Amino acid sequence: MPKKDIHLAQIADHKQHAIAQVAQALINAGYVTPDYLMGMQKRENQASTYLGNGIAIPRGTVETRHNVLQTGVQVFQFPQGIDWDNGHKAYIVIGIAAKSEEHLTLLRQLTHILSDENIAKQLATTTSIDTIYNILLAQESIDDFIFNASMISLDVNTDHIMTLQALNINHLQDANAINNDFIVDVITNPPLYLGQGIWLSDSKKGNLKTAMAIARPKEPLSHQDHQLCLLITLSCKDNLANNTLNHLANLLIDKKIAKLLQAPDAVQVFSLLTTETNEEKETLSVKFTLNNKHGLHAHPSS
Repeated sequence: MPKKDIHLAQIADHKQHAIAQVAQALINAGYVTPDYLMGMQKRENQASTYLGNGIAIPRGTVETRHNVLQTGVQVFQFPQGIDWDNGHKAYIVIGIAAKSEEHLTLLRQLTHILSDENIAKQLATTTSIDTIYNILLAQESIDDFIFNASMISLDVNTDHIMTLQALNINHLQDANAINNDFIVDVITNPPLYLGQGIWLSDSKKGNLKTAMAIARPKEPLSHQDHQLCLLITLSCKDNLANNTLNHLANLLIDKKIAKLLQAPDAVQVFSLLTTETNEEKETLSVKFTLNNKHGLHAHPSS
């Protein structure tokens, strides 16, 4: 999804007005023909496209797929909210143009937002396109590097490194990225101190996929005569984590680790480790996907 397809601070009087705006954006982007709007309106009359947590995904019917020129989306933010149905307000409206079932991938990508009210609120109120982009596309595909905001634990109330390690291991296990050999090895062997309060734990054994989890204690710990402010546990099957590790190295070299340690939420930690800064490159090219083992097709109103 190109960032130009994200539109902040939009205003609409009612649901149909919002759908018309989104449809026009799809038309202007060359994704659909003008007749696609009729299909979006018909779909909405058949069943509400409100998903939950302030998100709606209007799209055309099966009969209007011939009006799709190429698959694409348009993301509209309505900070004031729009009455969508049954008292629900939509703050993020994502118009979908799909030739077949490509929209199912997007639905799966939204599951982490639908279960987290804080992330949904951030989507509704942010003034940053980058923030919306990173939240909506907050993980790489299942066959690639697995790292997203849900793999990050902040303000952990503990005085022992094993609590942090256990949290990270749990995330990696949930991602099916490690086996018991990995767990035994990282628990048995001490992590590597990278400097400035950052520690890295990894293993040569039991790496099933490339994935990363992060835990940050509420208060710095003392470990092997150094402060422990953040623990990274890395499962590495290939070099797909290199870009993220390079971002970490740049923060260490530039003495900007404080940004990582003071970031108020997991999304910002994720962004710091995946988004190029102005000092690096002015362009951003990162691919993300979000896992949902259960899938998501039928929405609550149906």
